Order: sequence, then C-alpha cells, then structure tokens
Amino acid sequence: MAVLMLVNVIVLFGCGESAESSRKVARVSVKFSKPASIYGSGHLKVDLTYLGKVPKKKIGSSDPYCGEDLVSDDLLVGENKELRDAVIYLDIKTDKKIDDQGEAVIDQKGCLFVPKITLAKPGDKIKIKNSDETLHNFHIVSDFNPEINSGMPNKGSELIYQPTAAEFIKMKCDVHPWMGGWIVVRKHPYYAISGPDGLAELKDIPVGKYRLHMRHFSLGHMEQEIEVKENETTSISVEFVKEKK
Repeated sequence: MAVLMLVNVIVLFGCGESAESSRKVARVSVKFSKPASIYGSGHLKVDLTYLGKVPKKKIGSSDPYCGEDLVSDDLLVGENKELRDAVIYLDIKTDKKIDDQGEAVIDQKGCLFVPKITLAKPGDKIKIKNSDETLHNFHIVSDFNPEINSGMPNKGSELIYQPTAAEFIKMKCDVHPWMGGWIVVRKHPYYAISGPDGLAELKDIPVGKYRLHMRHFSLGHMEQEIEVKENETTSISVEFVKEKK
C-alpha cells in the first residue's frame, strides 16, 4: 500500500521580484511507494494422480525366498489414483542449505529396495542393509558419483555409500533384476517425494515464479510454471499418464 507524504518546499525568488512574490510558497506533493518485501515466502502443495490402468505385475521370481507372488513396485497407485514415489523439484537459485536429515537407510527387504527413492545431499553417508535371508548385491550406476558393485550375501550385511555430486543415481540388484531404485542427490532443499496419499509439499519458498519439475521414474517427466505468493499455499493437481515408447 502506497504511503503518501507531503513535503513543503520553499521557493525563494531572485532579486527583482516584488515583496509579495517573494513570500510565495510552492507546496509539492511527493509520492513514495512502499518497497515490496524481498524476504517473503510461501508453500507449494502438489496432488499427483495416475490416470491409466495399474497392472499387478507379478515378478515370477526363481528365488524361493522371494516367492512367486511378489509384485513389482515400479508403479504404486492408491485406491483413488494417488501416485506414489514421484519426485518434485524447482528450478531455483538459492543459497539456502539443506537441513541435516540424519542417517538415511536403504534396506533390501522383501526382495525390494525400501524406500525405492531416497533424497540425499552431497556428502551424506547412506547405510545400505540386507534384511533378507538371501543373496543381494548393491550396484550403483552413475555419471558423476562413485560407482559401486558390492555383494551383500547375508542377512545383516551392511555398507555405507556416500554420494558427492547432485544427480539422479540408479541403484539395482543384479541377482534380482526387478529390484531397482534411485538416490536423488540435490543441491538445495526444494525437493520432495509423493507419499501413499499422492501429496508432495515444498515449504518456505521465496516469493516468485518458478518452473516446477515432476518426475516419476516409470511414467516420465512433466513441467509446469507456478507462482508462489507471500504467506500463501499454492495448490495444484497433476495427472500422469504413461509415456508412449
């Protein structure tokens, strides 16, 4: 809201003017605008759903421990089409640091990676576990981070993986080819993963317009322009469909 201030400016007329004119006063109105806040922030809430059919894809494992009824976790969708395991993030320039999340753990459990997607920052130490009574291996495929391919033969086997650069890192188990997952290493805190309710939230975003990225590792990548307003929550709904190959 603009603030109006009146400033009295006395104008003295030069020699040769009459006494009457020398007493004239010019009143000038000067309008000052209150500067917009550069420190405001808002929130973003994204509701993600999947429109297509969800195949109950059985693995058909030859490993008796894993069983023949194991179902793939590549596409997890709720009863009301809520899409799980979608990663959202912003194109944003920021110096804001990522809060320390404590120890991240990725478990090989039930012949799947749990969780399937893990958020981390460069330098984090991630514990990899094997909770199954069968042989697994932990295999990282990466462009910018350390690669590793280590056997985890026994229940209770553990190792530490430490990413060094921002990247989407693929992890897999070669013993069980259906086992896959991702470590999302990011430079700033404006990343989130949708849960079983299909919701993903970003908080305390500086006011402004941004490009929002939404990635599901089986369905593809989408983008949308969004605007974050001060002290408001911007809510959007996004529907994914399977990419045609």
